[in-house]
Amino acid sequence: MILGVTGSRDWSSREVIAAAFDEAAADFYDPAYPVVVIEGGAHGADAICRIEATSRGWHVATVKAIWGLGNSAGHIRNDAMVYLGMNADAWLAFVKPCNKKDCLIPEPHDSHGTAGCIKAANTAGIEVRRYDHH
Repeated sequence: MILGVTGSRDWSSREVIAAAFDEAAADFYDPAYPVVVIEGGAHGADAICRIEATSRGWHVATVKAIWGLGNSAGHIRNDAMVYLGMNADAWLAFVKPCNKKDCLIPEPHDSHGTAGCIKAANTAGIEVRRYDHH
């Protein structure tokens, strides 16, 4: 089973992530293959996914942003994650609203990096499962 994950940096619910992993495992797990979770190395949802996956004995592939490339480094990293996960069974998205004080997009809307990664996964034809933080 290959799962891609994306999520807001201020995500805090491990319970929602654990339940999402349980749902994905029920739908896609095949004991003949290892489980791989692709994540972006950020804090928030990525960090919680990394911890939860590791606690289950799943492999974690971390694709970190190369911030020296400029402000779009996070979006480039997200595209790289989706490219790496083209054969993913699903992409799990842990979404919170944008909380940027200087954001010019009318509210409410999803955090930008998470929204961009969802769009990239959808464009690649990967099933996206969305989980909103309450």
